[in-house]
Amino acid sequence: MESKPLTNQQHKVLRYIGKHLHAKGFPPTLQEIGMAIGLTNVNAVRGHVLALEKKGYITKAPDRARSIQIIKPLPKVSRLKRKIHKILKTDKGVYHQVVYALAWVTYRKKPYFVKTRRDRVSKTLSAECLKRGWELIETEIASDHISIVVKVWPNHSPQLVVRRCQNSLKNLIKKTLDLQSDRRLWGKGYVATTSLDLMPQMIERLLNDQLGDSMGDGK
Repeated sequence: MESKPLTNQQHKVLRYIGKHLHAKGFPPTLQEIGMAIGLTNVNAVRGHVLALEKKGYITKAPDRARSIQIIKPLPKVSRLKRKIHKILKTDKGVYHQVVYALAWVTYRKKPYFVKTRRDRVSKTLSAECLKRGWELIETEIASDHISIVVKVWPNHSPQLVVRRCQNSLKNLIKKTLDLQSDRRLWGKGYVATTSLDLMPQMIERLLNDQLGDSMGDGK
């Protein structure tokens, strides 16, 4: 049986527990959770934790501090879907424009975004989307590829969006890394989908294809 969807506060609690476990290696206390999400009432925090336990996301030992463990992490796709739903839904329940999940990779998977400041890359993409009348919903910048979720006009193709975004980053990358003006920056192809669930495996396939091309040409 599928569990009930999480409330906004339950999302915040689960996200913070995951961050705390990842950063420190042990779970937070109820007080720490409350401080992180802005709840001063420990009983309110306890209620959210119990709800997460009932819905199968966490487990904890009764009457023992720092015993929370995540057994069903919140998928990133789930968070994005909630965000997109909030952005696109009008008062009448009508949806406008198109949401694409897009990704592209650097030439031969070169780690351009290790030295290039990722916050500057993110700001450049945001400015480009704003200029084009698009809404940038999510951005992820890895060392060798970029993925975005963006709301665009129906007559703007995924290819157009990717090319515009790539061109907007050209000067920033070449200036930061002191590359020649004719240096190729981007690998072959790109990922474009309207299904967020397919995005991770499509990015993996794109990255593997780049590796195959690099090995195939002997360079």
